[in-house]
Amino acid sequence: YLDRYITLKPENHLAIFLKSDIYRKLGRLELATIECRKVVNLQPNYVPALSNLGQFLSDQGFYEEALSYLRKALSFTNTADILNNIGVTYERMGKYEDALKTFIEALKLSPKSRDYLINCAIVFKRRENSLVGYVTVVLYTFDFEMT
Repeated sequence: YLDRYITLKPENHLAIFLKSDIYRKLGRLELATIECRKVVNLQPNYVPALSNLGQFLSDQGFYEEALSYLRKALSFTNTADILNNIGVTYERMGKYEDALKTFIEALKLSPKSRDYLINCAIVFKRRENSLVGYVTVVLYTFDFEMT
């Protein structure tokens, strides 16, 4: 039914975005990316599509392109989720300092996020195999769980 609706209303970016999300949930990232690109072409400033497209591209190894979409999304709304996705992309690229800075920015916006803390710990561990940094983040996480 969704394809039929999109055929009748090809300008409806929300319907196409929904189709992209369905593909993502089915694990079909290539198709999700194609549909998300259509949304961005129709609505270049639609932040959910920019963010998702960046995440899809990062998941497929297209890091530079992913960063361009994520940065554009961030220019419209500064959210911890978008910062986290940028940090994950940097980490995948081996840019650990940039990843760590970005995760810390995400933590400033969402200080109780376990995911962002874990991402910091992962970067500490990979950056220089820093056991002290890793333990510090783990203890911070433990303190978070206790409060």
